[in-house]
Amino acid sequence: MLQTTWTYDGKIVSDLSDMPEDTMGIIYQITTEHGRKYIGKKSLLTKRKRKFGKRESAKITDKRIKLWEWVIKESNWKVYTGSNKELNEDIEKGVKYTKKILFYAKSKKQLGYWETKMLYVNEVLEKGDEYYNANISGKFYRKDV
Repeated sequence: MLQTTWTYDGKIVSDLSDMPEDTMGIIYQITTEHGRKYIGKKSLLTKRKRKFGKRESAKITDKRIKLWEWVIKESNWKVYTGSNKELNEDIEKGVKYTKKILFYAKSKKQLGYWETKMLYVNEVLEKGDEYYNANISGKFYRKDV
């Protein structure tokens, strides 16, 4: 699979340190060599609960203390191409593409808002085959427009 780097305002973004300090996610656009586009969002960090193992749990004598911890780590944003099956199939076939960051988001709410706004502003459902996006928020589909 051909891997490309992210850009923002013409500058290469290859690490979290290349982004504003409080960035939580990105709104992006992928454009293929054929001119088709995909707009999406991606969180930069993942947060999950990790349960303590038997040895760690055995060391805790106070039963009021939680037996798990939050683990935050960097997501796969560097190699991520989107959730669209057709786009990913084209990329697997070797279609060249570029990845451009449109916005940096500081919260999950901002991430959802800006993605939805960009999908409506760019009229992804109305423009048919110009965009890979086939629905907005799982509520509005190209076939319904």
